[in-house]
Amino acid sequence: MLKKCDFKLNDFVPNRAIEGPCGCENKCKKVYYYNSLGYRGEESNEKSKYKIFISGCSYTFGFGLNIEETWGYNFKKIFY
Repeated sequence: MLKKCDFKLNDFVPNRAIEGPCGCENKCKKVYYYNSLGYRGEESNEKSKYKIFISGCSYTFGFGLNIEETWGYNFKKIFY
């Protein structure tokens, strides 16, 4: 069972989408959505047979990427 995120920066507010830079050049913007637990990604489904939780650095978070471009999202598509 996932618990609410302990990370308390203003940017990581549950059920809130924020606009942020995409990469080092900051020439474009990406929208980051956080679920009700404060994590980037979809809501947890308690009825799912499998639950995938991925933790890591900015590569895992997908800084500068849409959620569909992250390796975690693509892993889920292959896994299921």
